[in-house]
Amino acid sequence: MSSLSQDQINELITNAESEDDEDGWSWDGDTSDSELEGDSLVKTIREKLVSKLCSTPVNTSRNLYSQFPSSKPTSSIQYISNDDQDMYCFASSPEITINSDLDFIDIENLPIFYDNGVNISNISNGLMDVDESIKNTSNSISDNISGANKCSKKGKNQNSPKQVFSGQRNFNDDVCSKFIPKKFNFNDSQSGINLDFIDDLAPEFSELNIFKMIFDEHLVQHIVEETNKFFHFIIKNKVLQQHSKLKKWKETSVNEMYTFLALTLLMAHQKKKNIKDYWSTSPLLLTPIFGKTMSQDRYLIILRLLNFCDNQNQVQGNRLFKIDTIVESLRMKFRSVFKPYQKVCVDESIVEWKGRLKFKQYIPSKRHRFGIKLFVLCDCKTGYVLDYLVYTGDNKHINFNKSLKQSGSVITTLMEPYLNKGHIIYMDNWYSSPLLYQYLSEHNTGACGTVRNNRKDIPMFPTKLVPGQCISAITKGMMTCKWKDKRDVHMLSTVHDTKMSVTNKTDRVGNKIKKPDCILDYNVNMGLIDKSDMQMSFNNTARRSIKWYKKFFFSSA
Repeated sequence: MSSLSQDQINELITNAESEDDEDGWSWDGDTSDSELEGDSLVKTIREKLVSKLCSTPVNTSRNLYSQFPSSKPTSSIQYISNDDQDMYCFASSPEITINSDLDFIDIENLPIFYDNGVNISNISNGLMDVDESIKNTSNSISDNISGANKCSKKGKNQNSPKQVFSGQRNFNDDVCSKFIPKKFNFNDSQSGINLDFIDDLAPEFSELNIFKMIFDEHLVQHIVEETNKFFHFIIKNKVLQQHSKLKKWKETSVNEMYTFLALTLLMAHQKKKNIKDYWSTSPLLLTPIFGKTMSQDRYLIILRLLNFCDNQNQVQGNRLFKIDTIVESLRMKFRSVFKPYQKVCVDESIVEWKGRLKFKQYIPSKRHRFGIKLFVLCDCKTGYVLDYLVYTGDNKHINFNKSLKQSGSVITTLMEPYLNKGHIIYMDNWYSSPLLYQYLSEHNTGACGTVRNNRKDIPMFPTKLVPGQCISAITKGMMTCKWKDKRDVHMLSTVHDTKMSVTNKTDRVGNKIKKPDCILDYNVNMGLIDKSDMQMSFNNTARRSIKWYKKFFFSSA
């Protein structure tokens, strides 16, 4: 782009002063090279700047500047200098509204849109920002201007464009192509299974020891104590019938509880329709290991009395009281046993439950649509579940951040132990927002994900794109783009640039399909939660139950 020196800008201003003002606007009060007033002056300077900055001639005969407010507009030419390049911006005061086809307006609040060498501004409000990077023909420019006019006619609100990001903008055609995202340095030498736990297990490093590392004796002892308490609670408040099996109850122990859990896990590998079939003596159903390990009556009575809390000390307002101790213990173990690699992801999972429950959720995209929703943090390399939060309809189990709202607070709560370490987190559009990404970047954490186009501070992209077209906007180390596939996809990232890569897929004509790098990377790293759910479904030990906390324990624990 041919740069304009300060002398050239001054010359434009001086020449504009001497020209006639057809609209009757004139200078008023003390003015200087940096502060100008008047419709004609604004028009003249803008047309000359456009002519200077554009390689394709601009048709200035069009009625470009109209609908000024009754008060005199105030505009200014600002010279901006940074470490990389010098920039000239034409900025308008917030009080005026200029409805035009080709305009430089409120540049400090507009993003840079990049589309195959063309910087396009917010055309939904009738504004278009063009610079020397335009390589299209005059016809394509006319098409864009025509599209801007159509959008302008539809819009009822003629105020200045939606404020996107704070910071200065420029018209350099290489801004998007030369954008380099922030690099998040990460040391993966400590990633993997915690070495402290490996030393404790050595030399007997087996699956059983790993299981006991998570379900340690302290946790199992808690389950044993609460189960025994629950028996005394029942017989205290209930008259047992003559042949009730509860009369045969003997207090359980830690070893017996481990045996109970082992048989329950084994049932997932040898699935049968009814629990009693595991103790069947029929040659077709015979599985003698169950009868040799524990009697049927003993297993069923432990299953009936299985409990995880003291009902007499219930905490009001805690919807997870029934299983809160188990949840918090497992969360702590998950975090301490394994240290994640650089890339992690967050997504929703669901524990099926169709009974009555205050915080039961409906997620149509999941296999089990009704149930208890979990926010799961997962390591992208191994699929290991690092942490999870149970959604209860309130914010009592998350560290709520008022500025980030609930969705952002879920991310900051799950990522709290991993901030300032150089991790990169992937998330979907329920969580993503520029404010959250800025918060993560300030804490040395990268982020990438889909984003809703109505999020606060997301730029308003052109509504209609052709398949395969991608438009990007950049500011403050953050890149957002709109890509047209079968439908519009909006992405937000602090770790990707605007580059696109060729994929193995082809279109109907046989041409290779190009996709933005951020989308390719997102697709690779975001599917781990669903894969984890699939693996858990193969080993699901849950059975029909009228107690939601038992179903939750066997499904998620």
